[in-house]
Amino acid sequence: MPPPCFVCSLPAATRCSRCKETPYCSSSCQMKDWNRHKLACVRAAPRAAASSTAADEREENGGRAESSADRWQIAGAVTEAGFREGALTAGFHDASGFCAMLLSEGDPDMLDDMMVTRDGMVGVYQPPTGDSPLDTLRNITRLYWQGTVASLNAEGREQLRARLRSCPSYGAFKGFTGEEVVEPARVSNTTLDTFCGMLLPLDLLPGLVDNKLVVTWRELAVIKMKLCV
Repeated sequence: MPPPCFVCSLPAATRCSRCKETPYCSSSCQMKDWNRHKLACVRAAPRAAASSTAADEREENGGRAESSADRWQIAGAVTEAGFREGALTAGFHDASGFCAMLLSEGDPDMLDDMMVTRDGMVGVYQPPTGDSPLDTLRNITRLYWQGTVASLNAEGREQLRARLRSCPSYGAFKGFTGEEVVEPARVSNTTLDTFCGMLLPLDLLPGLVDNKLVVTWRELAVIKMKLCV
């Protein structure tokens, strides 16, 4: 029998994806409890290494195994959302981690009670702002675009620009000049909608960024499709 939801005591359907402990019946209850829970939430301990060689490799690389994407990215630890620590301010990292947790639920209804500003501020159960769920998703996508691009080094940004220009759907990126890779905060809504809505991240990002970031872009794209049905 599932444990009771921490908020409403109904049978739980999920647990906090970070600590793997606190049970919830829905993303709605998880959002209600987040302001309290985030103060005590501790990341679940990783599973034991499959071999001493893998453990040694992680120790040599600051606690994580080196990936093929490392050559394209700036130095530094990888955050919960998959960005490099130096890519964004602390506030942006907090916002992106929270969004990643909610996106993993795959429920577009969560966007009804969210407010995400262009500067990375996130709130839940805010007074009505007049923003549509699509506006909120676009601002989340903007946040992830900025973190993704800012995590890349100069060589990585050139690689991303080259991939965008060579993809079969490049014609859909009307107005894309490549400067949106140099200055990610200036990315256009057209690029954001196309990049997310056409599932292009699945073709363009693997091997360029950490896998957890590819997964988050997939979740963004899936929710975008659900909203546009």
